[in-house]
Amino acid sequence: MNIRAIMSHFPPGNTMTSEDMFILDENSEDLGITRDKLMENAGAAVARVIVDQFGPLDGTHVHVFCGQGNNGGDGFVVARHLASQAMAITVYLVGDPALIATPESRANWNALVKSPYSVQLVTLKDSTQVEKVRGFDSKSIIIDALLGAGIKGDVREPVASVIRKINALHEATRCPVVAVDVPSGLNMDDGTTGNAVVNATRSVTFHKQKTGMIARKEITGSVDIMPIGIPLEAEWLVGKGDVKQLLKNGRDARSVKGMNGKVLVIGGSKQYTGAPILSALAATRCGVDLVNLCIPEAAAIIARMASPDLIVTPLDGSSVTENNLKELEPRVQWADAILIGPGMGRDPATARAINKVCEATITAGKRLVIDADALKAVATDTSIMNHPNVIITPHAGEFAIISGTRASDLSTLEQKLIAAREFALKHRCQIVLKGPEDIVMNARRCKINLVHTPAMTVGGTGDVLAGLSVGLASRHGTSPDRMFSVACAAIHVNGLIGLAAEHQKGGPFITASMM
Repeated sequence: MNIRAIMSHFPPGNTMTSEDMFILDENSEDLGITRDKLMENAGAAVARVIVDQFGPLDGTHVHVFCGQGNNGGDGFVVARHLASQAMAITVYLVGDPALIATPESRANWNALVKSPYSVQLVTLKDSTQVEKVRGFDSKSIIIDALLGAGIKGDVREPVASVIRKINALHEATRCPVVAVDVPSGLNMDDGTTGNAVVNATRSVTFHKQKTGMIARKEITGSVDIMPIGIPLEAEWLVGKGDVKQLLKNGRDARSVKGMNGKVLVIGGSKQYTGAPILSALAATRCGVDLVNLCIPEAAAIIARMASPDLIVTPLDGSSVTENNLKELEPRVQWADAILIGPGMGRDPATARAINKVCEATITAGKRLVIDADALKAVATDTSIMNHPNVIITPHAGEFAIISGTRASDLSTLEQKLIAAREFALKHRCQIVLKGPEDIVMNARRCKINLVHTPAMTVGGTGDVLAGLSVGLASRHGTSPDRMFSVACAAIHVNGLIGLAAEHQKGGPFITASMM
C-alpha cells in the first residue's frame, strides 16, 4: 500500500533531536533493521566520506578515538573499513574494553581484536594514559567517535582530556578531524557545550541534520548527511520507540503523592456501568498516583467493588446531568487530566453536561480525553476540540458524526487519512482514529499503528484505550508535542496488551477485562 503522497503532507522535518533518534533506532529494530545493521551502515558511510574527501589513503595514518558506547562502535566499524586502504590505523579506546556498553559495539571491538596486523589497538583507561597518543603529522586523519547523541553538559574524564588532546594535535599539525554523527561534547539538541568539545573540521551525521549542529559550524566544520538504511516506516508507524521515549524518565526520588498524575474519569449511567470502570482501572496501570471515578450512584457500588485503588465519587441521579456540575467542578480543578464519555449514554441532558464539563476543563488548562458518548455530545460544537491538550478517540462511525464525513468515505486507509487531515487542519486536537490501521494525527504530525488483533473487536477495548490515554496524559502530556506522543503510546500499548491477552488465552477469546 503506497500512502507516500498523503504522508508527504506531514514531513518529519529536515532536522532531528536525540529523542527523535532514539525513537527511530527502536522502531527500526521493530521493523527488522537491527542496531548492528545500523552501526555497520553508519561506520561504512563515514569510511566512504573519508575516502571520497581525503583519499587515496595509502600514505595516511588514521587515528580513531572511540568511546564505550554506540558512537565508539561506529568508530570500530570505520576502522575496519579503512584498514585495507590506509597506511596505518590506530584505534584508541577511551575506557575499559570490559565496559563496552552494548552487544553490537562489543562485537565490532572483538572483530578488531582479531585483526592485529591491520589495526593497532590502544586503551586509555584514565587521563594519565593520554601520553600514549602519538605519531601525528599533517597527513594524519583524526576520527572522533568518543561520545554520541546523548551528551549534555560537562564531559567526564578521561574523555575530557582526550578531547583536549585531539584539539591540541589538530592545532599543531592542521590534520583533519572528522566527527562521527556529532562532535563529542556538543549537545545535539540545543548546540550547547560543557567543559570540552571536539573542534571538528568535518562531521558525518546520520539520517538527518541534528538540531543543535545547525548554528555551530565553528565546531562541526562541513557536515555530510548520510543515509544508513532507516526505513520510512520507522517514522510513519508507531513502535516501541514511541512508548519507551515517553516513559524514559522515572519518578522524582523526592516526589510525594499527587505529583505523578491525578486522573478524573467521568462516565457511566444506569444502563452502562462497565465502561468507565475499565477506563479507570486502565488509568491506574499507567503509573499515576490517584484516579477518581465519578459515576452515577446506581453504579457506584459496583465501581467500589471493582478495585480498592479507585477513588469512587457517586453522583446523584441515574445519569450525569447539569445537576452534577457543581460537584464535578472542584474535581476538574483537582485533576491533571480528565476523561469524559465512557458509558454515559445519549440523553440530551447528559450531552449538555458533557459540553459544559469539557469547556470547564479547557478553561482550567487541563488535559482532556473525549471518548465514546462524549464524542457524539460535542459533535454539535466541535470548537471544544480546537485545542492541543485534547485527545479524541473515535472509531470510524463516531468520526463520521463529529467530522460530517459520510461513513462510505471512511472505508479505506487512504480515505481515513484524507478525512482525518481535513479535520486536523480545522482543529488542533490529537486525533486517534481507531480501525484496522489506527491513525494518530494532529495538524502537523501523523503516525499509523498496526499493532493490535481482531480479537480486540469485543466491547470495552476502546474504554481501556481511553483510560491509558488519560493516565499517560496526566503524567506526560506536558506540551502539545507530548500530547501527540501520549496518543501514540496509548494506542500502541493498547494493541500490545490485546495481543498479550490473546496469546495467554490461546486464541481470539478475550474480553476487555482481561486486558
